[in-house]
Order: sequence, then structure tokens, then C-alpha cells
Amino acid sequence: MKKRSAYKKTGAVLAAALLFLSLSGCASPDGADPLSEGFTKISEQEYEEAVALFETAADDRPREAERGKGIALLGEGKYDEAINCFEKALSMSTGILNDMDFDLNYYLALAFYKKGNRSEAAKIYDTILSLRPEETEALYLRGVLYAESGNGEGAKEHFDRMLALMPDDYDRLISVYTVLTQNGFSEIGEEYLNDMLRKDDKKLTNYERGELFYYLGDYESARTYLEKSGEEAGPETVLLLGRIYELLGDNNYAISVFSTYLGTNDASPEILNEMGMCRIAMGDYEGALRDFRSAMELPENGLIQTLKYNEIVSLEYLGDFEGAKTLLDAYMRSFPDDERAEREAVFLSTR
Repeated sequence: MKKRSAYKKTGAVLAAALLFLSLSGCASPDGADPLSEGFTKISEQEYEEAVALFETAADDRPREAERGKGIALLGEGKYDEAINCFEKALSMSTGILNDMDFDLNYYLALAFYKKGNRSEAAKIYDTILSLRPEETEALYLRGVLYAESGNGEGAKEHFDRMLALMPDDYDRLISVYTVLTQNGFSEIGEEYLNDMLRKDDKKLTNYERGELFYYLGDYESARTYLEKSGEEAGPETVLLLGRIYELLGDNNYAISVFSTYLGTNDASPEILNEMGMCRIAMGDYEGALRDFRSAMELPENGLIQTLKYNEIVSLEYLGDFEGAKTLLDAYMRSFPDDERAEREAVFLSTR
């Protein structure tokens, strides 16, 4: 059987960055009105139902309804229709720019990006920055597009401007590093990490120092700082420490680290997923499937897409191709723009 690969994280960093739902949220009025219900349906990935609800709200709140409808259509992968909705909502502007106008432009840029028209998305970010030069999200996303297009200098310029406005945002720094590394600019990314180590030596926690060494490829130093975390240790520390043991070739100890934590703490979908990945590497496909399914049962789970994909891969390893096909069909209905799933469907069609 051809070697299959599962997801360790939910999608790519860029996709997470450009998913503006996480930037502005699906904000809607309180109460059981069509707009509120529509955004609830979006959160449940029931996009067709969401579109229908927004259409019923079009008479009372046309601009908000078009925005919501566009977001739902984005979720369905209907990018041209989403673009039409966002442009229609923008045409309803009073002429005095407000936060809603910028919000809609971010979504419009995302729709163009998802459609494959990165140049149009870039123009929108440039327009936002011409009006709001210190808009950190636009600086970040424009930098991402520069990195993806192979322009490291343009990416660095925008990331520098953004980080100067938010110098203490450690998580965003890690995102910048990851984007640069994924697009062939690891040296620039490493400069940012080394600068953080030099400048904020006393501010960084043991976990943060360990994570920086992890990304710099110094796994022994990373392990040392993570094991020193002590009271700082939480699920993110355990997750990273386990990954480091995997990279050092000790999968058994990595599973021991995960199991020990889960034995005395609340279950974590991220740790269960990583433990499943570790079991796959060891050839324990039944154990991996069990871990992924256990993680899917946890409430408020932001890792569902990753877990569902990894469940499919586990079934393939176990030779249950019919079961994998059934789950993949449902998966592709929920996540229609996942190119990796499309390749998986081609593979399964030959089984």
C-alpha cells in the first residue's frame, strides 16, 4: 500500500492566517433572529442553511445579510458568488468609511485569494494600508502574499512594520517565522527568532525559549528548557516536548509523555492527535484510530478537520478502503477546498 500522510496540524499556517473569521469573528446581534441563527449555522458548517437564513434577513438588514451570505458561500467554496456578495455589501456604504467597510474588504481579499487571484487580494491589502498604514492584520497578510510570491524583501518589509507595532506579540512572531520558512525564506525567519532570544532573554518563559530553540532546530536545548518549565507546564508544553522526542527518534518515550499527562489532566484533542500521529509512525494503526476518535468526542474542539482527515488515513492503513471512502465523501462535502483530500480521493478510487 502506498504510504499515506496524516495531518499534524489543522491546515496550513497561511490558510489559518487568511481565515478572517478568526480575525473579526462571526459577530452578530444577540437573540434568535435570522442573522444570529445564520452565524450559528456557519459555526456548525451548515452553510446552505446559513445562506437561506441570511436571505430572510435581507429586507431588514441588507448589508449585514449580504456579509453573512458571503461568509457562508466562502465556506461552501463558492468564491465567485461570495465575491459578488461582498462587493454588493460594499456598494451599500454610506460613503464614510467605517469598520464594516474594512471588514468586508478583508473578506473580499480572502475570497479572491481562495479563488486563486492573489494579485487582486494583494491590491485590496494595499488599499487598506493606504488608508490605515498601521493596520497590523493587513501588514501581516500582505507580507504573507509577498512571501508566497517569492519576494522575501517585500515580506520582510511588511513583517518588520507589523512587528514594530506589536513587539511583544510572541505568537504572531512564530506565525511570521512559519510563513517565511514554508516559502523558502528560513534564514529571514530565523533572524526574527534569534532577535527575540537576544532581546527578550529575561522576559521569555522556559516554554517560549524551548519553542524558539525547537523552531531553530536545536532540539536538545529545546528539551532542556521545556523540561525546566515546571509549574509553567501545560498541554502546549507536553505537546511540544513529545514532538521533540519524536524528532529525536524516541517515539515510545513521546507516547509515554503524552499518556502520563492525559492520565492526570483533562483530555486534549491536540495531544490525542499527536499521540495518534506517533502511533502511525510506529505502525500501531488501530491505536492511532482510537486516539483520533477519542479526540473527536471532546467538546469545543478546534481540531475536527485534522482529526477527521487522520481518521480516514488510519482506516486506509488498516485496509478498510470502503470505510475510508465513505468518510472521505462526507469530509469533502464539509471541506470542499482541501486539495489534499482531492488527492486522497484519487488514491482511494484505485482501491
